[in-house]
Amino acid sequence: MRSSELLLLVAFVFALCTALQSDAKSLWRKAAAAAAAEEKEDEEEVRRPERRRRPPRPSWGGSRGPPPPQSAADPPLPPLSWTYPKDPVPEARPRPPGFQLRRPSTADRVAVRCAEDTVDVEVSPDLLGLGRRPVRPEELTLGGCPATQADDDSGVLTFHSKLHGCNSQLIMTDVSFLYAFTLVYKPKFRRHPNIMRSLDTEVVVECHYPKTLLPG
Repeated sequence: MRSSELLLLVAFVFALCTALQSDAKSLWRKAAAAAAAEEKEDEEEVRRPERRRRPPRPSWGGSRGPPPPQSAADPPLPPLSWTYPKDPVPEARPRPPGFQLRRPSTADRVAVRCAEDTVDVEVSPDLLGLGRRPVRPEELTLGGCPATQADDDSGVLTFHSKLHGCNSQLIMTDVSFLYAFTLVYKPKFRRHPNIMRSLDTEVVVECHYPKTLLPG
C-alpha cells in the first residue's frame, strides 16, 4: 500500500471518530437537560399544596338556605313597609287675582231672524270668540244644511231655511210653540304651526211663535 493512501485512511478514521464523539456529547447534553426538567417538575409538585375540597352545602329545600339564627342581643328587624310609588300629579298653578273662568258665549256672534215660515241665521267668522281662526263654510252647517251665502269681506255665513227644514224640531207649549235648529261646527285639521284645532261645537237657535200665529 502506498503511503499516500495510508494517510488518507488515517485521516478518514480520525474524522469519523471526531464526528461520533460530537454526536455523543450532544445526546448526553439533551439527556441531562431532560433529566433536570423532570427533577424540577417533581420538586414543584411536591411543594404545591393539596387542594382542599369544600364540604357540600346542606339542602334546606331552597337555593338560598335558611336565615342565620338571631341571637338574643340583636334587635328585632322592622317589618317591610315598602309600597309602589303613586303616579306623579301635576301641580296646580295658582290663578292670577281677579281671574274668572268663563265659557265662550255665542249670543253676540249668532243672529237669528224668524219670518212667518222661514228662518235666517247669520254666523260671525269668530264663532267661539277666540280670535284665532275664522270659521270656514265647509266646517259649519245648520242641521246638516250648508250655508246659503258667504260674505267674502266680513266672512259672515248666512243660512236660509224653511221652519220645517234642516232637521228642525217643533216644541209645543201651552201658550206658544217654537222651532229649534242646531248649528254644528266641526273644525277640520289645518297644517299650520300657529293654528290649533278647536273642539266640535253645537249652538241651538230657536224661533218662538204664539199659538195664534201658527204658520200654515
